[in-house]
Amino acid sequence: MKRGSGMTVKASSQLGTRTTDRFSLPGYTAAYNAITRACG
Repeated sequence: MKRGSGMTVKASSQLGTRTTDRFSLPGYTAAYNAITRACG
């Protein structure tokens, strides 16, 4: 995840409803590193 530009998550509910979510990841590495430093 730290090197990609996007992430896609696919899931289905117990009723069979399918969902696809796409997330943009620019800035993820900086945020992750800041959280890691703060929460160590």
